[in-house]
Amino acid sequence: MRDLSKALVAVAALSAMAPAALAQPPAKAPKAVAPTPASPLVSDVRCLLTMVALSQTKDGGQAGQRGVYYFAGRLAHTPPATLTALVKSEAPTLGQAAALEAESRRCAPQIISSIQGVQASLGALRPPGSPAPGPAPAQPAPAAPSASAATPAAPTPH
Repeated sequence: MRDLSKALVAVAALSAMAPAALAQPPAKAPKAVAPTPASPLVSDVRCLLTMVALSQTKDGGQAGQRGVYYFAGRLAHTPPATLTALVKSEAPTLGQAAALEAESRRCAPQIISSIQGVQASLGALRPPGSPAPGPAPAQPAPAAPSASAATPAAPTPH
């Protein structure tokens, strides 16, 4: 649960971080930012590519990696040929910092919403009024079995 909270905080920073982390001086005149994709599959591919780009930046690396895992999971059942074709067709449309920024602002809330849903579901397992679980106490490693414990004891006569 604690890891989910950390992930939520990191991903929430995406929309605030994206403009600075992804801003690059344009090589030539900026193109129009691509419109929001119509297909959910195309939308997820665009988000995956955006998270890959963000994961390669200094400020957005860890949050971007979490986003890559999230969208890769959403795309896991897509046939490889379809996914490859979509990646090849969508990647060139995300070459500008403005396009990546727009996509990160669109994609980050999806990740945040999903994490909050998982946290709420796990929280429903706790009895009402109980505190959130803390870190598990450290437990010593189990002792190695002794040589005598490894051999079964001879049966005792009755």
